Amino acid sequence: MAMGKCRECGREVSKSAATCPGCGVKAPVRRMTLGAKIGVVVLSIVALRVCTSGASKPTATADAPPPVAAAAVVNQRPVAPTPVVSAERVALPPLSAATLLQAYKANEIKADLKYKGKRFHITGTVVGIRSDITDDPVVELVTDLMGVSAQGLSKEFAATLDKGDTMEADCTATGSILGSPEGSPTLDCSRE
Repeated sequence: MAMGKCRECGREVSKSAATCPGCGVKAPVRRMTLGAKIGVVVLSIVALRVCTSGASKPTATADAPPPVAAAAVVNQRPVAPTPVVSAERVALPPLSAATLLQAYKANEIKADLKYKGKRFHITGTVVGIRSDITDDPVVELVTDLMGVSAQGLSKEFAATLDKGDTMEADCTATGSILGSPEGSPTLDCSRE
């Protein structure tokens, strides 16, 4: 037999008792009605959904692990230390360095409108590795007297490359360098 306290005098009373034997109050132990029980269950489910819906959304914090590596040498060697980008890598549209170069050779203005300032997963053949005036690495992609310059890569990654390797990296097309032959395009492959 389930027991409860009388709502008037506090004495232990059977939950099924019609009156309290101590003080005589009717319905001494309040029982939850079926409607109230259903209401509690519904509210509990709603509260649980509200609490768990916020937990599924990823949030960026200072303690978050570093993002996935973005660049890799496809041909001869295992992947070396590379620049990193956010998880957006999966969603980036692919673009070959040769396609980008052809677009800039055909019409620099049109190519700027289509590519400049946008992020792509770039693939290209390495034709040169050098340092710029600030001693940062620049990887030249494609051939044909002009190419695509990939900047913003780490020195560690650039040191793993050789001419002829195929490089992949997540980069932002930055347009052409002033004074370059036929507007050779450049890429910013630094982390965003």
